[in-house]
Amino acid sequence: MRALIIENETDAQELLKNIIDNYISDVSLIGVAGSVKEGINKIIESKPELLFLDIDLGDGTGFDVLEATKSLSYKIIFTTAFDEYAIKAFKYNTVHYLLKPYGVSDIKEAIEKITQPDSVIDRPKIDSLLSQIFPNRPKKIAFNTGEGLWMVDENEVIRLEGDGSYTHLYVQGKTPIIISKPLGEIENRLDSERFYRVHRSHTVNIDYIDKYMREDGGYLLLSNKDMVPVSRYKKEGLIQFLTGE
Repeated sequence: MRALIIENETDAQELLKNIIDNYISDVSLIGVAGSVKEGINKIIESKPELLFLDIDLGDGTGFDVLEATKSLSYKIIFTTAFDEYAIKAFKYNTVHYLLKPYGVSDIKEAIEKITQPDSVIDRPKIDSLLSQIFPNRPKKIAFNTGEGLWMVDENEVIRLEGDGSYTHLYVQGKTPIIISKPLGEIENRLDSERFYRVHRSHTVNIDYIDKYMREDGGYLLLSNKDMVPVSRYKKEGLIQFLTGE
């Protein structure tokens, strides 16, 4: 199997790399990544069959990597130094993992399990595991742009503005990000309970709405002082969405 290591600790990278190179004949190491962003890029570029995936990465978690590459197929062995509670969550969800510090026999056993015919990636189980270990984890989403890959915290997305086949993403504290995908496609990746399409070209995060103004045909005043028009066809639905009535 062609394997990729995603691990932000240099010592752990080297240990795992040396064990695979010297003791694991049926695994071919094709690369090492030290962050969420680098890991996502390398998965997209090299299409590995197996990930050795650290949970706690410097710029996010291993689950951010999985979320951004969920359309691709690969097997996963998590690596972690987490406490007993987290390990119980792994065992309960029957997810393959390596507990740091690990040795040759640990890695061989994990690979043997992951290569069994009945070994499959169960995304619902992984999502359940995520909610147990990171109950308050912000959701990060990867967006490809002409400049590169942007990792964006969903909580910080203020609004989206469609412009034909492009979408302008307005994020708190950043300059607008231009994504070469239509608004609907980007909108589908966001939490439908927080983001609402108020106009054919505008979607807003309701957490940033300060006021709904009826004048000038109706518009929203957001906390960053942006003014967003509300379509007359969307007014009633928006009010119901905001009030729950």
